[in-house]
Amino acid sequence: MSLGVARIKGSHDHYQGCNVWGGKNAENPAQFGGKSYGILSVGGVLYMWVGPGSDTTSYREARLHSSTHHGATWARADWSFKQSDKLIMPTFCQFGKDYSGARDNYVYVYAIRLKGNPSKLNVHKPGQIDLMRVPKDRIMQRSAYEFFAGLDTSGTPAWTKKLSARRPVFEHQNGVGWCMSVSYNTALRRYLLCTEHKQSFRGNLGIFDAPEPWGPWTTVAYCSNWGNFGSTLFWNFSNKWLSANGRHFTMIFTGTGFNDAWNTVRGTFSVAEPANR
Repeated sequence: MSLGVARIKGSHDHYQGCNVWGGKNAENPAQFGGKSYGILSVGGVLYMWVGPGSDTTSYREARLHSSTHHGATWARADWSFKQSDKLIMPTFCQFGKDYSGARDNYVYVYAIRLKGNPSKLNVHKPGQIDLMRVPKDRIMQRSAYEFFAGLDTSGTPAWTKKLSARRPVFEHQNGVGWCMSVSYNTALRRYLLCTEHKQSFRGNLGIFDAPEPWGPWTTVAYCSNWGNFGSTLFWNFSNKWLSANGRHFTMIFTGTGFNDAWNTVRGTFSVAEPANR
């Protein structure tokens, strides 16, 4: 399958998967193909960003789909972000089960700023990531979206309806990957962003953290061939499997070749104590 939706249940060290939509022995057949790196549940409704195919075909558009039947069937939005918008592979900021623990009544969406050769899956340089927000009761309405437009002199984020007026919320000289993830660690009160750098399909993992969705971002880890796993390209922290103190986590990752699978690894954050202690 090029695209499927699965249900994962259980603890981090004893879980089970079931294909809900598409894939082997699925509960429901797939309605369409493509790729997705962003799925979210809000008020019992699932939302998923979908690109129309594999490889750079998914650059052509990013379209929202919704499911009111736990992923059994999906309805597509009548609008999309096009390749000409230079906004690809959007993903949702993850807060918790059914969007519990969210900071406000907005859903936050991050997307890679398309750079360089659009016919090749690779790291985009110079690396830029955009941020948008939408009221959680209007996720399927294009007119409800606002884009981050920078910070004012007091550090308050400005928002604009004009896509052309957006400003990147994250930048890095070594580039960013063609996909990424962002999640909020409630106990540590930090937003965690994971993406590639320098070259794709090499396990070049960058993890960055910030106190707000718009930054400022600092580096948690910057790895080449992370874990000696080789061709990994996507990493995500599971909110479901965070410890109560936020320091013990499960990272989900995937890649190409041997790593083209659902993979998990358990880890621990080392947290720096405040300088005045």
